[in-house]
Amino acid sequence: MNGNFKKLLEQLELSDKFNVYQGKLKEITVDKTDDSWFFEIEFKKPLNIEDFEVFSNRMTSLPKRIKGLKECEYLITYKKKDDELLEDYYDFVLRSLATKKPRFSAILDFNIERRGNRIEVLCPKDGTFVNDLLYEIKSELLKLGFDARLATGVSKERPLIKDRMEKQDKKFSNEVRQIVETSPTEITFVSYDKKVIRNVKDTITDIPKSDSELIEYKSMNDSAFFSFQGEITKIDSRRINATTDLFTFIVSDDEDSIFVKKFIKDPVELKFHKGTKVGMLIKVKGVAQFDKFSDEVSITANVLERTTNSVVKDNRIDLQREKRVELHVHTKMSTLDGINSIGEYVETARKWGHQAIAVTDHSNVQSFPEFYKATKDGLIKPIYGAEFTFIDEEDLEIVKNPVDIKLDEAVYTVFDIETTGLSVVDDKIIEIAALRVKNGQILDEFQTYINPERPISELTTKITSITSSDVALAPTIDMIIGEFKQFIKGSIMVAHNAQFDMGFIYNELKNHDMYDGEMCNIDTLSFARNCYGDVLK
Repeated sequence: MNGNFKKLLEQLELSDKFNVYQGKLKEITVDKTDDSWFFEIEFKKPLNIEDFEVFSNRMTSLPKRIKGLKECEYLITYKKKDDELLEDYYDFVLRSLATKKPRFSAILDFNIERRGNRIEVLCPKDGTFVNDLLYEIKSELLKLGFDARLATGVSKERPLIKDRMEKQDKKFSNEVRQIVETSPTEITFVSYDKKVIRNVKDTITDIPKSDSELIEYKSMNDSAFFSFQGEITKIDSRRINATTDLFTFIVSDDEDSIFVKKFIKDPVELKFHKGTKVGMLIKVKGVAQFDKFSDEVSITANVLERTTNSVVKDNRIDLQREKRVELHVHTKMSTLDGINSIGEYVETARKWGHQAIAVTDHSNVQSFPEFYKATKDGLIKPIYGAEFTFIDEEDLEIVKNPVDIKLDEAVYTVFDIETTGLSVVDDKIIEIAALRVKNGQILDEFQTYINPERPISELTTKITSITSSDVALAPTIDMIIGEFKQFIKGSIMVAHNAQFDMGFIYNELKNHDMYDGEMCNIDTLSFARNCYGDVLK
């Protein structure tokens, strides 16, 4: 432990735990432009998660202890790497992200399996959104000294997200129906302690979006107070300390949405806000502040008024004696062309007194099962249809060396290579990156730089962003090609301009006496040219 690290522990009021926090302070970077400090800290080995959480919380609160310091960030490394505590640190990172970004809450209860430095998140078959979240989790783990490999797997026990959403939607619809039947048509606002917002003078669009816009607004106005009205589309609440709770609402109108925060200390006020539900209208009066966690402007509310019940916005009815029949419905199964489920369309048609409805999604019939369930009571006649695109197969060569296997049973290796040039004979591979995929789920990853044993030209660096220093310590192709062959074994190769990539792979396999013949491969470039050649270059 060096002297600088001892001083840091003293600042963190952890000087009585020198034996726990065995480490050294390698470097401090001070940025005077925003008064931020960046610490690079090396521990002997990963700390128990309880001890690390204490250390992390103290580091986060360091700006309160040091005058002139506004923001503190840190990077952890270890003298001795150990992945035994990786699962604990994964949970810590996930919980931390979920408090800042609500979308991470969706995977808090997903089971995981760890093998070495690899964590597999077990999610429903339709949980494809999880992959995007894992990139951010991996980045945060790197800051804590763990170079983890994150992937998704399929959990047979976990219900589909679609089914959970449908169950929620049905419950919400039933609640709305009951409210419509039992509540008066007049909208009534209530508030805690009878506080009233008499003048709603702003819209959500009027509120600045960024830190710079907010600063400009404050320079032109005496204050940044706003009063506006909207619908509550999401609610989160959490206990900050023994006396304070924080409620966070997402409030939306026809054009925009914004985060609204309300700090509550009074138990009576807390009870009032626990009665707030999604779908209620709300009036807000408060001050705009830039939130570094969400990287956008939010409102800290002084006064909130809400309706007593959720408000049904769509009160439209069909007054025509002779009802129409919709013969051309695109559901959310039509990518970029529909946002509602077929069940929602059927419910609307039933409410308007229609006798039938037809679904015609683009190139799929995935809405048919839900369509059947929504119409099996016989009140609406289902008309099943679809829109399909026909192509001339003679002009379309997407698959080369085809094999007889079902699409959902095949394993695909989606890969890309970077080379020193275009010649299979004279140029060399300098990077291979690949994913093994089945049923839309990533099974494994492969990525490595490759030393071409020659300098990389300036043109190659400009095209690939790979420099000679990047590959200087990388393995040569003879050390990699066998490992890559094992990785792709039994799979269908997928690449953009597959003829180019497969040519280099075949050549290296031949050079190392590993060539077993051409493999089944799919060319997404040919696919794209045939599907989008008329609209894209």
